[in-house]
Amino acid sequence: MKQFILIIREDIRTSRPDNELQEIIQLHIQWANKLAKNGVFVNGYGLNGRGCLLEMVDGSIQQREIPYPEIAFGGLYIVHAENLEAAIEIGKQCPTFSIGDKIEVRELL
Repeated sequence: MKQFILIIREDIRTSRPDNELQEIIQLHIQWANKLAKNGVFVNGYGLNGRGCLLEMVDGSIQQREIPYPEIAFGGLYIVHAENLEAAIEIGKQCPTFSIGDKIEVRELL
């Protein structure tokens, strides 16, 4: 069985009240529990909104603040799947597409 990462990309152009954020977190906890029950969940993490991007510009390391204006990584899941297509089917079950989230699916090497 291969491992895949499901990266949650959140639309952060509008802020959400704390109660709505807690509801979103609960949806993800429930989904993680379902994935665990189905035997495909390896691990998952939410990400703090603060951070930075380091990149080399003209020979020196520059720092850009995160989040970016429109999309941020909100968290990730690591799952077991036979192949990319099976991992995509798992990703399609994400409970927060309706609020603008996107899922990037990639195989871990």
